[in-house]
Amino acid sequence: MDQGTDRPDTIYICLSQLTDSQHLAAALRAHGHHARAFASAAVLRTAVAHRPPAVIVAAVDPPAGEDGPPWRTTRDPGATTLILAVPDAGVGSYRRALDAGADAVVPQPVAPGPLRRVLAGLGDTGEPGRTALIGTAASIPDALATDGLAVTTFEPDDDALLLRLERWRPDAVIVDAELTTTLVPAIRQRPSLTAPVLATLHAGDPPRCPPPGVDLALGPGHEAVLAPLLRRRIQANRRRITNACMLEHSDPATGLMRGDALLAEVATATATADRVPSTVLHIALTTDGDTPAEEEAAIITAADAMNTAVPPLGPLARLGHDRFAFLARGVPAGACGDLAARLADAAEGAAPTVSAQVDARGVTPASDPEGLLSASGPLPQPGGHRSSGEWRRRIESALNAERLATRSAALTRLDGGTSHLARVHPRILDEAGSPLPPGDYGPAIAGSRLAMRLDREVLECVLDGLAASADIAAVIVPLGVGTLADPAYPGWLRGRCDHHGVAQGAVIPEVAAAEIATPALAANIPDPLAVSGVADAARLAEIAAALPLAFIRLHEALLASDGSVLDDTALRAITGHARAHDVAVIAPPVARAGTLASLWAAGVNLVEEDTH
Repeated sequence: MDQGTDRPDTIYICLSQLTDSQHLAAALRAHGHHARAFASAAVLRTAVAHRPPAVIVAAVDPPAGEDGPPWRTTRDPGATTLILAVPDAGVGSYRRALDAGADAVVPQPVAPGPLRRVLAGLGDTGEPGRTALIGTAASIPDALATDGLAVTTFEPDDDALLLRLERWRPDAVIVDAELTTTLVPAIRQRPSLTAPVLATLHAGDPPRCPPPGVDLALGPGHEAVLAPLLRRRIQANRRRITNACMLEHSDPATGLMRGDALLAEVATATATADRVPSTVLHIALTTDGDTPAEEEAAIITAADAMNTAVPPLGPLARLGHDRFAFLARGVPAGACGDLAARLADAAEGAAPTVSAQVDARGVTPASDPEGLLSASGPLPQPGGHRSSGEWRRRIESALNAERLATRSAALTRLDGGTSHLARVHPRILDEAGSPLPPGDYGPAIAGSRLAMRLDREVLECVLDGLAASADIAAVIVPLGVGTLADPAYPGWLRGRCDHHGVAQGAVIPEVAAAEIATPALAANIPDPLAVSGVADAARLAEIAAALPLAFIRLHEALLASDGSVLDDTALRAITGHARAHDVAVIAPPVARAGTLASLWAAGVNLVEEDTH
């Protein structure tokens, strides 16, 4: 669930060069913003039309071959997206930006520091930030004061102006454009004045480029833009839910939140952000013996509904005969008491110590079939990575945009054409230092909540890479049957693709053929589908009848150590199906040249998988 206009740090970036957009987005993300780089104006416009962000930072002059600026030329009534245009060095580009509908101009060069000053949260204490006005139009103080902002007007000819500013310590300084040439350099020479400087330009003023030191230049009509901009920044630090907030409404006897308080807090969080902040990743609610059955049912129903609406909260886990339930998502954390912390750590595979107290509350093999809370101990942790947060960082490193960009050229047709596909090899889990047992996700957790969560971690990283890459049309991702069988998976994937600005068809799930067992599972897998591990003609026919296949991958199990085909019947079945239904065949690197040549000669659309 992406409440783009409610997120002060949701920023879409589309500069003239993709690398510049990526670097700026990475710098902003490192400072807590939710920033995304776009490779083209067309993709940005599509994403904005579907779900407007809070801020767009885009070049005035579009990339070669594209028409017009990346933002819409006519503003929708009630639109709240702030459009920050980045002109070239010429005055004409600055004027074109304002004429094309931009709210403000970010002067060149676009650096993370000045932009962070503009977008950083004001009012760290929760109070409205202080805004200093110098020589601005009389309508500005009234507009900002009406919106509840603390505003003070300073006279530009005051000899003690800079000293007064230092004493007042404003969170933002708004200066009339006529004063910027002399005043802004003086402000920037004062180390204690670190607030962003916004310059206001009025209708009829001659076009001018903002002088160095101006963080943002606002065109005519800026009075309507300033209040939402500053309010958005102030709210950045208010939209956080902390442990203290959770415990404020907890049951004094148990330290656990009552159901109604839980639902109120979660509703508040999900209404103002696309995911619950990391400080409250686990929300525990108790429905002990004193809780009426109808209240328990209402809580579970509401929690299920929130899971559907806000997939990052994760699947609802009903654990134990004492009707204890919790929502698990993200890095291990316990937000509402010792028992909740133990259960949260256990669900995250963080090597917990499950005490007799937990067992006494009903955590038994029957109530915990996956064994995630078994008293026999934690899951094996190859590589020693106990934290899923650490594992996520390692996966992000292995699946960064540059790596995916190189993988896009790794799938090349034998006729020399490029498929523009990337495939995430299951080996990526090993490269990332996977905390999973050996094997393809490990039999110990196959289909479990933990495997499903790790699948989603991989998908999130892949979506990040897709959104940042201009070269990749689709990524084939190995997924476990538990994820694909999850009824919430299609909606989750659709929501996350929308959130990242990625087409849903760009994520191609790859599953082993042996895992595709029921029509219900088949119906839950979006087209196109890549199937790996087709071992015999009968199985291929069964799968083909149930699924609209777009890709079939020759599994290594079909090939001998020298790369020759072990089962000619299976190869003929694959070849016949591929030709009849225009299905591409992906050949693993171990396939012998003769095998590939025979497939190619048979008219198969063959894609060779490289090892890069």
